Amino acid sequence: MIPILNEFDNQGVDICFKLRPGEDLHDRTTFELFRGSVENHKRANIQYDPSHFILQQLNYLECLVIYHERIKMFYPNYALALKTFVKVLKLTNITLTKVENSEDVF
Repeated sequence: MIPILNEFDNQGVDICFKLRPGEDLHDRTTFELFRGSVENHKRANIQYDPSHFILQQLNYLECLVIYHERIKMFYPNYALALKTFVKVLKLTNITLTKVENSEDVF
């Protein structure tokens, strides 16, 4: 997997993995195992969909705080989650890098 991620890096592209119940990557633990297996590669990121955390009775806000630098994509139907995320960022004084074409998400 590392050579593939290296090629994404050469092209300047992030790859986002959706943490989904029943898949290999489905929660924080499996994502951490994956990150370890790819040597914490900067192109291995998350597509955030809070419904999958809620379905598994996991804390979806905690994920936002912990992985704010790794969340590069939001599931488009969750604008409310984005608003919540912004509130959490303000409360925790976390800053994000600029998101390109963010108006396309909504």
